[in-house]
Amino acid sequence: MNLDSSNAVLREMLEIERECCHALADVLERERAAASAHDLGALLSSNKEREATQARWERIAVKRREWMRRTGATMADLARGDLVLEALRAELEASASEIGRAQRVNQGLVQAVLGQVSGLIDTIRRELPSSRYDSGAALTTPMPAGGVAGWSA
Repeated sequence: MNLDSSNAVLREMLEIERECCHALADVLERERAAASAHDLGALLSSNKEREATQARWERIAVKRREWMRRTGATMADLARGDLVLEALRAELEASASEIGRAQRVNQGLVQAVLGQVSGLIDTIRRELPSSRYDSGAALTTPMPAGGVAGWSA
């Protein structure tokens, strides 16, 4: 494999990683907004989207590392003299660092929001002693005293 085709393959993989990185930054912003607004439905949706985007990024990163190991090339060797490839690598490195920071911020924010929800459920539990809770601490309505005639699970 010549250097030009190697650079093209690597550039394509890095561009996919960059797309994933930008998509992940957008998802993290929506996740942060949902957590701040206490919109648990939007938070769950953004969490699912984040996991899917991150999984895609991880798959292409694994392919890139395997490709580089198979070819025996290093990033420095391939980027030498290829300013576009070097700029792409530097941008991706900076973006990945920013994504890591944003994920740590979101983790703290989501934990705080979920802690508030848990506290709210505990408060409701104290105020409504006749209510039942399932194992996931979801509030359910009180069961009628004699059960519901003709109803079965």
